[in-house]
Amino acid sequence: MIKKLIFGSFVVFSFLLPSLEAKPIAINIIPIKKGSLQQEENFVGNVVFKESANIASQSSGIVNEVNFRAGQKVKKGDKLLSLNDELLQKDIITKQAKLDQALYVLEKKKKELERYKNLLDSQSIPLQQYENVEYDVKSQEADILSLQAQLDISILDLKHKVIYAPFDGVIVEQKVHPSEWVNTGEVVAQILNTKDVEIIADVPSFMINHLALDQKVNVKINNRNYKGVIVALIPKANISSRNFPLYISIKGDDRLLDGMAASIKLGVNGQNSGFLIPRDCIIQRGGKSGVFIAKDGIARFVPIEVLSINRANALIQGNLKEGESLVLRGQDRLDDGSQVVVIQ
Repeated sequence: MIKKLIFGSFVVFSFLLPSLEAKPIAINIIPIKKGSLQQEENFVGNVVFKESANIASQSSGIVNEVNFRAGQKVKKGDKLLSLNDELLQKDIITKQAKLDQALYVLEKKKKELERYKNLLDSQSIPLQQYENVEYDVKSQEADILSLQAQLDISILDLKHKVIYAPFDGVIVEQKVHPSEWVNTGEVVAQILNTKDVEIIADVPSFMINHLALDQKVNVKINNRNYKGVIVALIPKANISSRNFPLYISIKGDDRLLDGMAASIKLGVNGQNSGFLIPRDCIIQRGGKSGVFIAKDGIARFVPIEVLSINRANALIQGNLKEGESLVLRGQDRLDDGSQVVVIQ
């Protein structure tokens, strides 16, 4: 009875064997292509608004109005603040009147000098009398120059009663309020230029030979990509880290804030050549890096050497040929010799 059961089970198992054969694994493929890729190193830096200004008053007086607040964006030439100018306006009127009067007196003295010139030519007066009148004319001309200079200073001071934004930026601090007295040279606000932005990063000494002024750099800040240019490499290392400050200039926008972290990619060793593939094709088998090649329905594992790699692609070398079918998806389920079927 036991023998019959064993024989029956064997018959059933044998009958099921064809249905238990491994099915081909579905894969996607792409042709292998030659290419080049620059090896890159990643560094972290900080966003710095390199132009910051303490806006100072060039005149003194009581604040009439303040047209800004902390955090406000301003354009170059925007009116920020005005000082009371009533006394200065009256002072200008007075100085202008004195200048006009001096000009009238000068005109009269010049006519008198002309008359004395004629008398001197006819020898009707002595030379000393003519020279006295000539001295009065020159003295009057000097007084007019002095009065004109005083008037110009007052007019210039009047222009300084209004303070304008020196460049596009953001007001980060308001230091005065209406009705307050402001002295000449006193800071009324602080402004940051948000368009002129630099990234400062510390790089090790081995990177120095791979960097140059005006070299283009890829920068990522807050998940946004920016194009940068190296503008300076300070040849003095930080005492503690032995790294060197690298300055990268980028075009700023309203999304950037002073002090933000920036991820910087710097090229090393120029361009390498090999097979350029998506980095996701690379897989580990037996402690080795490799890729799968599909041919005639069979997947073969090919060990490779990774020359360089970035976020999307990898540059590799190995026993490969251009145009071979590289497994793009499905390689995680493959072993060397696995049957495969290509799914478009």
